[in-house]
Amino acid sequence: MSMNNNLNEINNLLGEIRSMLLDRLKVRHIRLNIMSTKSSKLKIIAHTAGFDAEELKISLSRGQGCSGKAWNTKMEAIADLAKDVQWISDEDQERVKTGLSVILSIPLFDPDVPNLKRVIGTLTIDSTERIYEPMQKIVPSLIPHVQKIADLVKKSGL
Repeated sequence: MSMNNNLNEINNLLGEIRSMLLDRLKVRHIRLNIMSTKSSKLKIIAHTAGFDAEELKISLSRGQGCSGKAWNTKMEAIADLAKDVQWISDEDQERVKTGLSVILSIPLFDPDVPNLKRVIGTLTIDSTERIYEPMQKIVPSLIPHVQKIADLVKKSGL
């Protein structure tokens, strides 16, 4: 399968997950992106609609932002932006759309070496709506999708 086919499959899967989340969380605004660690920084390789050109340039180091935190801790990271301070560099912080209320990042593990828990990227979901607790509760239902995304990201080589 070519890289393009993998990217199409990733984008289709993001669309399916977004529809499921809109329905389950009863919200109108939700965005998803996939970041890859391939370049030793996290960079967006796929996303749903709603991100502007500046946001797509974001690059995060290990431990920076929700995605960097998920990469560093190998666990999901969630931020309630009404309360939590951000861990993003000033430049990248300026790129993030204001008005976001919650960000959830889930690490993608290398499917070829599951025991190592080597992070190859993150799935990040954000919303302008105040859905911190519901977002936390939905994580277990996302795990099968996360594993499928990890497989596709690995196959794509992105």
